[in-house]
Amino acid sequence: MTDWAPPRGAPLRMAMAVLIGALMAVPGVFAGPAQAQRLTDRLEERAYRVRGLTARTLVGYMRAYPFPGDYGAAMANIRPRYDLRVETQSHGAECRVRRVDLDIHFVMTLPEAVQEDALGRTARRHWQRFSRFARAHELYHRQIYLGCARRFLRAARRMREAGCRALERAVRQALSASEEACEAQHLAFDRREAPRLQRLSLFRAARAEGGPIAPPQGFGFSAALALGGGGGGGGVRAAGGGRFFAGGN
Repeated sequence: MTDWAPPRGAPLRMAMAVLIGALMAVPGVFAGPAQAQRLTDRLEERAYRVRGLTARTLVGYMRAYPFPGDYGAAMANIRPRYDLRVETQSHGAECRVRRVDLDIHFVMTLPEAVQEDALGRTARRHWQRFSRFARAHELYHRQIYLGCARRFLRAARRMREAGCRALERAVRQALSASEEACEAQHLAFDRREAPRLQRLSLFRAARAEGGPIAPPQGFGFSAALALGGGGGGGGVRAAGGGRFFAGGN
């Protein structure tokens, strides 16, 4: 391979642009603020398999055999798993964050009707509406998590401590505190969604078919859906994790 050189007469700025571009590709060179923090995420989907051929039997199955959330009976949830990497650097008498990377592995579990192809047209429509609602709800919680993570990264870059080990511990503690503070946003979203949850046609149809299951008053997703009107059971919401119906980190 021959060395590249700008053609004779090319503007000097072209050569300089190529040189700067090459240097920027080398890790650690010209690492500006935009490169000092990074947030990545990936989403893994799992299925909570539900059996039944009617609205009544589908909801009845979820009531009798709920998904085992970390904080009680559940029907769906999303859990974040964090991988935090912090690089620190001493500056005189203090230690500063040189780089902080956060990768979030989301595990989202959604209800899946095992016999969906065998459902009648009306029952299938009810189920699919419920399924879309659950997916959209969980994905919105994912966006809340990501927004909180971005704010954490900006704050972490400004942290200082006398020693680097103390700084690394402080950054990790700040991530835990950030997640706890983020809980208020999840709760507020759940409260906004509560009326829609209670009006889902799957539960109305189950009642019409003689089923005893109906979402109760309130926004307790685990109780409303997994236990459907029976009350009790899964904690309304669990601080620190698992969104929608129940769950946890």
